[in-house]
This record gives sequence, C-alpha cells and structure tokens, in this order.
Amino acid sequence: MADNDLSRINMSSIHVAGIGGLGMVVVAAVMVYVLPQLRLAALVGVVGGLVVGAALVAYRRRTVSQKPPGPTLMVDAAAEAAREDARRRNDSTLMLVPVPRAK
Repeated sequence: MADNDLSRINMSSIHVAGIGGLGMVVVAAVMVYVLPQLRLAALVGVVGGLVVGAALVAYRRRTVSQKPPGPTLMVDAAAEAAREDARRRNDSTLMLVPVPRAK
C-alpha cells in the first residue's frame, strides 16, 4: 500500500472546548474498549492524571497567596475604585457646611 492511499484525519481544527472535546473523549473511550492493547496505557494515563491533579490541588491549598491571581484582580480593583468614589462623595457632603450670616 502506498503512502497516498492512507486515510488521515486532521484533528488540529477540532475545538476542544464543548461538544468537540466531549466527542474526543467518547472516541478515546471507544478506542480503549475496542483495542485491548490500549487499556494499560489508558489506565496509566488516568491514574497519572489523578495523582498529578491531587498533587496540584494539595500544593495550591498549602500555598495561600494574599491576592488571588488572574481576572479576579480586575474585580478587586473595580471594587476598590467604587469604595474610593463612595469615600469621596461622603467627604464632599461633609465639607458642605452652611456658613453663618454676618449680622
């Protein structure tokens, strides 16, 4: 059989998030069910993934940062800006004191 006769699937264009990712999991499960040679490799992969995942969760719980990383900083900054605006409004109302009239 020549190289040109082989069927090939280009999986690089399949989006992993959502239904595409679920389809890939189903295809992998069917392949493991049909091909007994893959069962040991799949078992090692699943157990290894669970061990690494548990280690990452344990490490993350042990190292607590002062501020959470990522987009939550934008929420914190917005909340701080709202608090600062509220402080300014409260200060400006306190400064508006009626001046007594001269007699």
